[in-house]
Amino acid sequence: MKHLIISLLMTLIITSVMVSAEAISDPERISYAAIEAVQSGYITLNPNSGSATAEDLKLTLYIPQTDMRQTSEIIDVIGPDDYYIKEDEYGNDQIVLTWARPSIGSRLEYIIESSTVIRSKSSNAVRNFDVTPLVEPSPGIIETSYDINSGKNDVINMLRLATWINENVKYDLSCEDEAFSATWVFDEMRGTCDEFANLMVSMLSSIDYNSWYVAGYAFLGGRQEGGDEFGSHAWTEVRIDGKTYSVDPTWSESPVDATHITFARLPDSNFTEHSEVKSRDINIEWNKLETRLSLVDYTEEPRLELDIEAVPSESLGGDYVLLKADVTGSGCMATNMRIASCIDEKSNDLIIFNNTDMAVFFCDSDAFYWIGKTAEINRGMKYMCPVTVAGGGGIAKNSVSIESKTTDLYDILVSTDNALLPGENFEVVITAQNSDFSERLFSIISIIGNSVEESNILVDGMESSVVRHTHTAPETPGTYDIMIFSSTGDMRKKVLEVLNSQQFTITGIEYPKNLELTNAGNYTIEVLNGGEAGSVNVSIKVGDKNDEETLFIDAGESGSAHFEMQFSSEGRKNIIVSLISDDGYEDGWTGNTIAYRSVTLKESVSSELEKFILMIIDFFRSIFS
Repeated sequence: MKHLIISLLMTLIITSVMVSAEAISDPERISYAAIEAVQSGYITLNPNSGSATAEDLKLTLYIPQTDMRQTSEIIDVIGPDDYYIKEDEYGNDQIVLTWARPSIGSRLEYIIESSTVIRSKSSNAVRNFDVTPLVEPSPGIIETSYDINSGKNDVINMLRLATWINENVKYDLSCEDEAFSATWVFDEMRGTCDEFANLMVSMLSSIDYNSWYVAGYAFLGGRQEGGDEFGSHAWTEVRIDGKTYSVDPTWSESPVDATHITFARLPDSNFTEHSEVKSRDINIEWNKLETRLSLVDYTEEPRLELDIEAVPSESLGGDYVLLKADVTGSGCMATNMRIASCIDEKSNDLIIFNNTDMAVFFCDSDAFYWIGKTAEINRGMKYMCPVTVAGGGGIAKNSVSIESKTTDLYDILVSTDNALLPGENFEVVITAQNSDFSERLFSIISIIGNSVEESNILVDGMESSVVRHTHTAPETPGTYDIMIFSSTGDMRKKVLEVLNSQQFTITGIEYPKNLELTNAGNYTIEVLNGGEAGSVNVSIKVGDKNDEETLFIDAGESGSAHFEMQFSSEGRKNIIVSLISDDGYEDGWTGNTIAYRSVTLKESVSSELEKFILMIIDFFRSIFS
């Protein structure tokens, strides 16, 4: 009987890895790393008959690569008769272990020891892979990629895609035993690092970037399940203007830190290692053991500088505080910014931030913002609350003073469009009101994404003051928050819808800024039809009051909807106006009406007396405390 070639292809699944090195506080700080890897396992040739024979056994494995970013060498190989290094079809180095006359029925053990030095820099690798079924873009992927690509420079677009994946795809360990396509990931919005990398390659290829999948290991450092140890990982590289950029969408990191050790560059996550033998009546059993990586030496160097400022630095309990982080780095990068508040004696955060983790990208320098609400503080108490911001291996701290609150003297009202086309300019109108006779100068900050406007406002006596901030709507359709913050501790949030197209638009709003409870307020909305003749539903909600009216408007013409509202309770009544056509949401606007009750002279005197008594009590309490 002639000899047969038996080939066993196995999908490369790298199991959890042991680390024998001191713990790293933050992997993004690692700019240089020396790593020793031990790959091991054993093969058993099981006979199927008494006449079984075997010769020329070969086992082919991926090993740490050598490029401009990392340098690798084989230190020792134990077990096989011989070995040699070859390139696979994609240009990756592989080690081939050989046994000339392997024994049958025995465990043929092997150990490969290698040493790799990695620096956080460009690998300068170049690959040109065909688009495979695993990363072939679907129509949805193509449309989303073009929406996210907003005409900025190429590197920013690459970082924008990575940030979008990081924010929208959920890390799900149930996906780790199977290779899922980019289309599946886009539809399901979940996966592990393999799926994150496949989707990144697909989105980049859909807008004509040359990118590929990178398989290897990285120091987990608490960034995902696995704790403080090395684990198998995948990320991507992309070629832009003659330079290779590394980007890790799973952790929103670019360039990747020096604990990312490359084992292969491939078109997608589907690749193999294999064994083969010339044999008769033989069954190959291959047991691939854990790869052990040891961090021998490393250098910590933050990739960016951080400086944070709190506004106001002295806050009242129950008010809002804004934290601004100024970041400075070298070149374009992506990272995950994290903010942490101090805690009280019950381990509760003294400042609750709108988002403790923020995937960001920038070139050279930028500023990022968090708005937090301070905890209510018992009268006579005061806390000094340290706040920490970390990202890109950098860390910065500042403190916010929080003390008990007496009365609210200031308030802000906001009106603005809440539906726009991509890149359209719009105005945010902020009205500051004073309920006391004091004069106060404070700042108003409005934020949408990375668009920030700041101005000072003076409120004199019982008067109101108005400031207007001009912003540009984001280039990508979607829903965005507009955050309006006052250094007096007030915060308002508005929602902005960025639309793909728009036929009906709001051209004018007439409404009462202040409305006495006994009166009915008139609300008029002017609507322009910029397309063909048709109907649009105008809905309005003021506080808990709702009404709607349908307008039929000829092409190029305007129409008006009129509403009447009366209220039974005092306070701010948020106004929400929406235009809904048969095609969906068209336009919107938000504002405020203040409903009030006329105050008699007796009530006014009583109120002022109460304020005076509280002021005296606070004065004596401050002396005796």
